[in-house]
Amino acid sequence: MSKICPFSPYEIGDKLQKIPLDEMKAYHLKRIKKYRWYTIGAVVWAILCTVAFFLFVNLRIYTAIAAIIGVIAISYTKFEQRKWIRLYENLLYFKKRREKIHSEKNKSKNPYQNQDKYQRALKHNKKKD
Repeated sequence: MSKICPFSPYEIGDKLQKIPLDEMKAYHLKRIKKYRWYTIGAVVWAILCTVAFFLFVNLRIYTAIAAIIGVIAISYTKFEQRKWIRLYENLLYFKKRREKIHSEKNKSKNPYQNQDKYQRALKHNKKKD
């Protein structure tokens, strides 16, 4: 895995373990909603400029430029939205991977933790024989 910023994926995973999953999801949804509004605004802008292009003969150059800017804004907001979604999925992956590593470390410290008393007694009796 490549490094993100000055942190390694393990450091990011450690920092993300302290943040609850609900809080991360709420921030993600807030950010996606923001991009949705930007996209709607850019679409409305592009449509209005395209309609104005056909209505106003004297201002065709200006309305064409404005419509092109609207289309570029749509592309940019969609790009930013997809970029954030990829980043969010990577952060969740780092967090889950780090939690998995910590749980495996805890299991290796106490291998009998998940066994019930009957199974432990059977193993103990087999060792005596």
